[in-house]
Amino acid sequence: MKKIVLICCLLSGLILFTGCKNSSSNSKLQEESSTASEEIETIQSTNLREKYSFSDEDIPSFLREFGLKFVNFSSIDSRNESVKKYLTEECISANGMNQSVNADFQSKGEITSVYKQTESTGNYLIIGTENMKNNQNTIVIEVETTTENDEVKISKLIVNYMRQAY
Repeated sequence: MKKIVLICCLLSGLILFTGCKNSSSNSKLQEESSTASEEIETIQSTNLREKYSFSDEDIPSFLREFGLKFVNFSSIDSRNESVKKYLTEECISANGMNQSVNADFQSKGEITSVYKQTESTGNYLIIGTENMKNNQNTIVIEVETTTENDEVKISKLIVNYMRQAY
C-alpha cells in the first residue's frame, strides 16, 4: 500500500514538473515570437517608408506648404489650381476644385500650426489665419492623408472658418 502511494506521488510530481517546465518554455517561445513579430513590423514599416519616400516628419511640412497655398491667392480659381497637386482626384471632385467660380478677390494668410490627430492615423489639423475682404478669419483645415502613386496626397478636406466675436 505504501509503495502504491509512493509511486502515485512520484508520478504526479513528475507530471507537475514536466508541465511547469513546458509552460515556462512556452512562455519563452511566446516572448521570442512576439519579439520576432515586432521586428517584422518594424522592418515592414521601414520598407514602406523607403518605398513611399516619406516620413511622419515630412507630412507636416507638406501640409504647411499646402496650407500656405490655400490661404494665399489672387482668385479662388488660382487657389484651386495651385492646390490640386496636393489632392487625390476624389478629393478634387468632392470639393469642386475643377469648377471655375470666377471669384476674383485676394487673400493673404499664414499657417500657424499643424497638428496630428492622435485617435486616427493620417488625420491632421492645419490652423492659420486668412485676411480676405478686410476681414481676418482663423481657418481650421481638417485633412486626411493617403499615399497615391508613391506620393503623399490629401484624400479628404474639410475647411472651417472661425470669426472672433469680440
